[in-house]
Amino acid sequence: MTYLAVVIIILVLSCLGYAILNSILPKKLANLQFLIGGGYALALFLVIAQMFLMSLLNLGITRMTILFPWSILVISYFIFFRRRKILIPSITFPNGILEKLGIILLSSLVIFVGMEGILREPIGWDAVATWMLQGKGFYYSGGLSTDIYRYAQIDSPPGIGLILMFFYTLLGRGDDHAVLLFFGSIYPVILFLLYGSIKSYTNARTALLFTLFFATLQLAIRQAGRFEAGYADLPLSYFFLSSAAFLLNFYRTKRSLFFLIATLFAGIASFVKNEGSAFFLVFLLVSLFAQIRLRRWYIWYTIPGIITFASWLLFKYFYPLHPSYYEQSYFVIERWDLVIKQMFFEFFRVDRWNFLWLGLFLSIFLLPKKIVTFIPFQLMLLQFIGYFFIYMVTPLDPVDHIVGSLDRLLLQLAPLAILSIAYCSYAILKNSSFLGTSRND
Repeated sequence: MTYLAVVIIILVLSCLGYAILNSILPKKLANLQFLIGGGYALALFLVIAQMFLMSLLNLGITRMTILFPWSILVISYFIFFRRRKILIPSITFPNGILEKLGIILLSSLVIFVGMEGILREPIGWDAVATWMLQGKGFYYSGGLSTDIYRYAQIDSPPGIGLILMFFYTLLGRGDDHAVLLFFGSIYPVILFLLYGSIKSYTNARTALLFTLFFATLQLAIRQAGRFEAGYADLPLSYFFLSSAAFLLNFYRTKRSLFFLIATLFAGIASFVKNEGSAFFLVFLLVSLFAQIRLRRWYIWYTIPGIITFASWLLFKYFYPLHPSYYEQSYFVIERWDLVIKQMFFEFFRVDRWNFLWLGLFLSIFLLPKKIVTFIPFQLMLLQFIGYFFIYMVTPLDPVDHIVGSLDRLLLQLAPLAILSIAYCSYAILKNSSFLGTSRND
């Protein structure tokens, strides 16, 4: 029954997020898969914001106090959008035999990941000793508590812990095994959002092909439901993708609402992992470039994202947490060649990445001018440069640090790489009979 309760919570959050996006976004500018994928991200944003504010205001976190704001949200939705029908367009896929096999494989992978999440106990070190420990600490403390940071000696943002506290409170107990389904739920919504995003600027056949490409990555499967289930890199990659997808739609449509939602997703990424703070700064820079190219300014729409980002920084300022070991680090210019060489090796780990990074390098080589103007690629490149500087200043042995962490950092960027490769591939092969030419295939 506990697993069923978690599934119901996930489905309710997904439906609420989808309903909100379906009601506020123009119907012709966002397909069904895009709304499903983005809707869950919006719901998780609301969960983190709710639990963070309730903790700050010391409102007392119980099942009733959690459900009350959501009840108000549902009632308000039916009041303000009662005349607007929720349209459920049909999901159309190509009809070829290869496409049908691709859909079957995608569905099988999602089922496999879900079953793995049910059958396995959380065994990853970061899953148990960081994220679930953090979530349980918040749950048993009745809110976001700095005590768990001092006890566990961690400096990680509280977003995942707040989400887990949300689940634990609704379940009535700290069940680490059951909440693995939350981490598994990130996997299918990333696939939905990838498919919907790629389809918006290519076609359904191309979108299915590259969504399948991401779905078969070993690291994505491992973090969704296998040995590394419970890690925060896949949820962080989901918010990176959500932010990039909505920013890309803003650039294509010039609709400010897409930009506003993108800034919220970029801001909340800083609550998930420390890398999310760097991503938010990268997002502000890339969005500034986009506004310059559009010759229109939307600066005011960044304020909600800035407030979200600043909330965690201010919390750390007023409630000092366990210090990061980077505070004792400094830039070591002599290690640049060692860092580049070791990072380069990771790109050719076909067992982890298939040919993802080789495909990205090929795209850069074939269409350098086109790809550098593509928003997801800009976000990915600048974020990767940030990761390079992490290894240049790390107080740890750089080789050991890269071997132990680079694969997870690249997983955070993998959906953006998929978007970039799909964009270039479609530009090169749009006249191919394999990829097709119509966006409505």
